[in-house]
Amino acid sequence: GWNLGLVLPRPLAETVILDALGSGDSLLLSFSDDGFNGMILRGKDPLIIRNVTCSQDELSDELYRLVLFYSDRFGNGGGELSRLLATGTRFDLQSLAELCSEALGYHMDVIDGELIGMSPEAVVSEAVLAASGVSAVSA
Repeated sequence: GWNLGLVLPRPLAETVILDALGSGDSLLLSFSDDGFNGMILRGKDPLIIRNVTCSQDELSDELYRLVLFYSDRFGNGGGELSRLLATGTRFDLQSLAELCSEALGYHMDVIDGELIGMSPEAVVSEAVLAASGVSAVSA
């Protein structure tokens, strides 16, 4: 049978999870074969949304530009990018952490989306949503 609940678009579900992980600004990166989608959030509110189409060779430069843009626009006003949730397998997480540290001048937590059930191919699991306080609809 049907259970009542809330159906969230994937990026919104990911932002709810990021918000549940703590305070501070956060970066959500969803990698695809032709680039990435990036969203920087302050709490639940988006500050920056970017859809970047690029080759694998350009990926590091584009990510660096996104993080540097945040730092220039929002870092001086007391904002600090404290965590990053990455989904997709197009970029090594250790390299991603190093790139962000270099651009920002400080360390941020990098969360592997696959470790919390957020692989790009999978549907967001009910357990992940429940842990963040969101219910899901099931048939």
